[in-house]
Amino acid sequence: MTINQENLAEGADVLIHGLGTFANGGTYDISDEEAEHFREAHAVDAGGVDSDPESENFGVYVPNVQPGPSLTEVSIYGVTVTESSTKAAAPSAGPVASTSEPGAPVDGGGDS
Repeated sequence: MTINQENLAEGADVLIHGLGTFANGGTYDISDEEAEHFREAHAVDAGGVDSDPESENFGVYVPNVQPGPSLTEVSIYGVTVTESSTKAAAPSAGPVASTSEPGAPVDGGGDS
């Protein structure tokens, strides 16, 4: 995942709900677990009230939580997501900000 929001300074914090805070201009390796956390954070409840009078749940709200879209299915301004066919070694540094949300920088950004 590459962050390049032209309206922000290089290195400025960019928060992506469900992933964490990243530095603008950086490239990041997102693990399968982090990608799944993103989907969970964007889940929607498609449930409704049971209207079947024969059902034991008649008149009761029945949840039906659907996972949110994957990172490759959403459009986030200034964020490019590409799927890797090979798994890179996990980098040692974490997100640029101290959060409970995962995210590990691969490259600090800068001139390429």
